[in-house]
Amino acid sequence: MDVLDITRIAEGLRQHTAGLADAASGPAPDTTVPTCPEWTLRDLVGHVGQAHRWAAAMFRTGGTAVTDELPRDTPADQADWAGWLREGAAEAVAAQAAHPGPVAHPLMGDAPSAMWLRRMLHDTSVHHADATITAGTPFTIAPDLAADEITETMGHITRPEARGSSPNSANCAAPARPCACARTSRPSPAG
Repeated sequence: MDVLDITRIAEGLRQHTAGLADAASGPAPDTTVPTCPEWTLRDLVGHVGQAHRWAAAMFRTGGTAVTDELPRDTPADQADWAGWLREGAAEAVAAQAAHPGPVAHPLMGDAPSAMWLRRMLHDTSVHHADATITAGTPFTIAPDLAADEITETMGHITRPEARGSSPNSANCAAPARPCACARTSRPSPAG
């Protein structure tokens, strides 16, 4: 499977940011996120919004320092979350477009900024799902984005640089190899 092109990555990031914003507008800000039980909905929204701003800054400056955890600050009023989330995604997309070259990360090395925008897409789509589960609303993801998310995640966790970056990374001790997922069959036509 080929990696998604940057236009599709940016489109998917905007789409899943909007979906997360919509899902996060219903439940109370202090609602526990069942799939991230240490987090409230406010924490989840703050994590995603701050990650987009962190990525934009990384694109503009060409690199970043190691960050154990991003702040989870959000606008105080839940009604402002949707616009704030969308602005952060737009900022990341614009900064990547203006600075498409490599960025330096102390653990992951130099990588094209498109790789990091792709990471933001997939982190956002996972947290979009978290928000919909919290809100009790449906979640959907396009097949091309779902396959790319699996491919990206497997590629990331099997990189030698990723080992040791999380408590479960020791389970990924195999040598790094390319990994790709693709749909191999089509659903049967309704009949």
